[in-house]
Amino acid sequence: FGCMTALHKCPFCRKEFDYAVNDFHNKISCGNKGCTKTFGFMLYNVSERRMKELREELKELQEKRLKRQDAIDRRNARSQAGSAGQTDESQLKEEIKAFKMGLLNACPKCGWEMGKRDGKDEAVAHLKECKNQKKIDAYQRRKKVEKISEEKKSQRKHLQDETVNLKTWEFLGGENESIWMLSMEQLQKMCGDYKLDTKGEKNDLIGRLVRHRNALDSSRMLGDAAGADSAGKKSSVPTHHTLPKNLEALPLDQLKAVAAAHGIECNGTTRQSVIDAIEKERFRDEPQLRLTMTAEHEEETRIQTKTTGKRKAKKALDEDDDDEDFKIDEEVMKKENKAAKITISDSDDDEPLITKA
Repeated sequence: FGCMTALHKCPFCRKEFDYAVNDFHNKISCGNKGCTKTFGFMLYNVSERRMKELREELKELQEKRLKRQDAIDRRNARSQAGSAGQTDESQLKEEIKAFKMGLLNACPKCGWEMGKRDGKDEAVAHLKECKNQKKIDAYQRRKKVEKISEEKKSQRKHLQDETVNLKTWEFLGGENESIWMLSMEQLQKMCGDYKLDTKGEKNDLIGRLVRHRNALDSSRMLGDAAGADSAGKKSSVPTHHTLPKNLEALPLDQLKAVAAAHGIECNGTTRQSVIDAIEKERFRDEPQLRLTMTAEHEEETRIQTKTTGKRKAKKALDEDDDDEDFKIDEEVMKKENKAAKITISDSDDDEPLITKA
């Protein structure tokens, strides 16, 4: 999955080219000037056992990635809210204040760097003498170039994360129950592809997509009677395969997304209320485990314990019977050995003669 940041070179002209994940199964040309030859990519066979392990690993990594990305998004939102409407001039003033306080090691105007022993006094003294406009302009231009380069790098990293996100979901089956793994951008794009409304929160988009995809599956089943039985058995009941392992640690919006992916309508405003709704749907066909047992559960447990005790007693009795049978067989063998008498008599040739009575 490092395809977006790795360097890819054409096997013919040896020049770099941009690689897209969707090109993996295709033959392409590098697009470089003077090179028109096509080439493909190596496909390696993987065992089914390894594929199963890989799916589990990817699901776990995806859950961690989503949690980390959610924390980054929240920090970025707070940062953007704090710097909303801030111009380059006002930002420079804030940086100068930080430089005076010793929070920055380089002058935000000309780029002069402080020594190891320099402090606030040296910073203030430098700012008083920092009047070389050519030097200041050159440094400001360099800062803008670095900022643009950093934004491009960040955008490329974001593109890779989005690619990993989508391809992981497709590799895991591309099912409705795991659609909560997709980002807002991917959900909005999918809604646009299906001609659905792209506005709303993440759980709203997922709800629309799940209903629409289920409707498409139903129409296919009506047209394909042979596959109707198997498709009709498909259930959206939450299981340990479809639910994230870190369910309890997910934020509220992610929990709502997980619920919407399983077709669970939940209007809860707290994390625990959404988790309860998911667990209720998960164990709707099974008795839930309770910490405090009612009289009915106590009676049930007592009967189970009694039955288990009887089974153990019967098993022990059977083992004793086996021991007795072994003892009886041993006694029979002894009697047979006694009955088998070996007599040795001397013959004319002084050879022993063995007879069995």
